[in-house]
Amino acid sequence: MIITNFVNMENAINKPTGLAELKLLAENMRLFSVDDFKILTLANGNKLPTPGSNLANIFRSGAAQGIIEPAPGKFEKSKWKGANRAGRQLWRKRKGGII
Repeated sequence: MIITNFVNMENAINKPTGLAELKLLAENMRLFSVDDFKILTLANGNKLPTPGSNLANIFRSGAAQGIIEPAPGKFEKSKWKGANRAGRQLWRKRKGGII
């Protein structure tokens, strides 16, 4: 029983979350940002990852899997309440990517 719980916990830790939302954004938007991901995640009834820096991990996982890529030289300021106004990277579906 301990081994089974350990295996289940390991799968939960290693399983990237939010990839379904990234795929949806990549298929339906030319460019998107973390703000779009947050809105879609909350609209689907899911919680945002904590700490907030884990959002970058989700995007990097999507890029590593060939789903998305950063749009070169494209940034926009966050529209999220309470966020600083630093530029945020815009992302797009990877050209020739697998979805």
